[in-house]
Amino acid sequence: MAQDAKQGDAGVLNPADSQGARDARANVGRSHGLAVICMVCMLILTYLTPNRGPFNVFTAVAGVLVTLAFAYSYPFSRTAPTPAIPKAAAVWEAVAGLVLTMIVKSAFAWLALMGLVTVLMIISAFLAELLREKRLHLISSLGTTLLAGGAGLAAAGWGVFPSPRGLGPLFSAHPLFAWISTIVAVVFLVALMGVAALWVKEESPAVAASSGWAGVAMLPVMISGAFPLLLSVAALLWL
Repeated sequence: MAQDAKQGDAGVLNPADSQGARDARANVGRSHGLAVICMVCMLILTYLTPNRGPFNVFTAVAGVLVTLAFAYSYPFSRTAPTPAIPKAAAVWEAVAGLVLTMIVKSAFAWLALMGLVTVLMIISAFLAELLREKRLHLISSLGTTLLAGGAGLAAAGWGVFPSPRGLGPLFSAHPLFAWISTIVAVVFLVALMGVAALWVKEESPAVAASSGWAGVAMLPVMISGAFPLLLSVAALLWL
């Protein structure tokens, strides 16, 4: 009888468990689908829009929009007592990158000024944590802010991208670099998508029921902006 009761209880609990698993899989699918769509749109923009020297204002604007979507659907509220701080850090970096793509004349100047912007972001993050009335989970909260700010910085990198057609001389002069950079980019993107899937699956039911999966979807797109930035730096150094 006791065994039958346990089996009955398991039968009652299993539908809820399976429903939660189905919801998690659905959120992962939505997150990956949205990330792929955004990534394809970013790549199309890099090919179809004109550059201003080493800068592309159109992809910089797209990077800001992706960052705003990340901030709106911020998925890590449980590790940030004050979610406004990491949201502000991400938007600050992306908007600063956009402004600099419109006013500076060289990638070197952009990098130098973005370094200053990032230092200000880090100092502000420390001060914000120290000024909190309840300094609970200080390290995890600060880490979340720095992660968001770093993702915003990488998203700004979409605006510093030599025209894909202009990468021909760089790849022709350094074919090994072309192969290595392509392989690393693909592996890194696949790893990001895998990590994003884990983040979505491990979210609390409240976040999973909200649009947190959309915020996670923006992270691979934002962080992938580091590769255009690195290609621009390589072109600056080797051409």
